[in-house]
Amino acid sequence: MASEAEITERGAFPDTNPGKLRVLVVDNNLDRAASLAMLLHTDGHEVQVALHGPSACHAAKKAQPDVVLLDMGLLGVAGYAVARQLHAEANRKPLFLIALEAADAPGGPPMGEAGVDLQLVGPVDPNRLRRLLQRIHSIIY
Repeated sequence: MASEAEITERGAFPDTNPGKLRVLVVDNNLDRAASLAMLLHTDGHEVQVALHGPSACHAAKKAQPDVVLLDMGLLGVAGYAVARQLHAEANRKPLFLIALEAADAPGGPPMGEAGVDLQLVGPVDPNRLRRLLQRIHSIIY
């Protein structure tokens, strides 16, 4: 798993996004998923939302996202299992997987073992997310 510093340095990019990415938001909390999707859509990204693991895998097959924002605390199926499956079924590389975790989330297996590239803990800072996505865009395209 890369450190955030390896993806981008704080303040290295403006808070607007010139590059469009295909982003899949996977979160069983509808309000959180909708908020993230709205932010990403406003920034010009193509966004899909999945509320559980099976729908995430189905959506990823159809949309072939560049980035997946994955709630690691999914109900029913562990986010770790979904992360592994998303990478195993990726039709196109690279797929950047960003784990979203609550600050008090219990530990699981190491994130890198699940194919997670970066972990964001706590509420997502919109400007921080924008900078990360800008850097990912520059890596992919």
